[in-house]
Amino acid sequence: MADELGDLIALAQKLKSYLSSDSVDLIRPTLKEFVSATKPVGITRSAHQIWNRARKVDVGDRYDSLKSVIHPPADKTGYGRANLPNIPALYAAWNMPTALDEIRANTGDIVQLIALRPVARVELPCFVVGEYQLLNASGRSLVGSDKLKAVLVEELDKNPSEFYKALFIDCVCTEFYRKVVSKDRPEDYKMTALHAELFLPVGGLIFQSVRNPGAMNIAISGDTFDQQFEVIGTSVVRIKRNAGYGIFELELLYGSCDFENDGKINWESSKARKMSHTLEGGLADHDPFPGWRNQGV
Repeated sequence: MADELGDLIALAQKLKSYLSSDSVDLIRPTLKEFVSATKPVGITRSAHQIWNRARKVDVGDRYDSLKSVIHPPADKTGYGRANLPNIPALYAAWNMPTALDEIRANTGDIVQLIALRPVARVELPCFVVGEYQLLNASGRSLVGSDKLKAVLVEELDKNPSEFYKALFIDCVCTEFYRKVVSKDRPEDYKMTALHAELFLPVGGLIFQSVRNPGAMNIAISGDTFDQQFEVIGTSVVRIKRNAGYGIFELELLYGSCDFENDGKINWESSKARKMSHTLEGGLADHDPFPGWRNQGV
């Protein structure tokens, strides 16, 4: 294990030395070699897992089309934590406080949120960054899966050398994903964007939130969202107070679950969807009629 781990340490140092480089072609082969040294850890996500996405309202007090709140078109897509320029990706959070923290929602802001999920019968493979790291640090699963946790614990018992290789790779990648990036230097996302490039063509990517430690975000490609996800509701809130630490006082301004095929939101509709929320399970839909899908209308 020592030689293999030593090789990984050398690759990690090489990657970190590339952080100041603007060349993705310099980073890509080394990153692929580093990540490919072990099998990625993953879990499937289905319609039972509902995610939250938020966007500040820049003009007026709401967006009247869901297309203003989902992923941007390719020609308006720059670097993101899990995407390269001109490659659309959609980001969402496990819960509303994390979604609000991710967009740096402040007191007085008006924010529109959407609730989204995989469509019925889709089992989306999601690769997880930070699962080994959190398990090693706290004995917990990032995605709250006892089954996944048991698999990794068994790997530690039966093949500790492979476990520690995977742990090291996961910790380095987690460090990259938790890097705070300035709005003035979006190109500093290149390391994680290139990492996500290896996985998003296959499924989703789950990683720890930078803004809300311990919380998790998901990134999916624009194509995956269009083909395999649906929006089941939207709401507009005013941030009455951001107390920090994911604690928000909110005023609900609008809400709807009634959408036209082209994404237009019917704000005055009486159509309702029965939903509930728990800290452990997040949002749950008790009235599972189909949501809106982006069909390019």
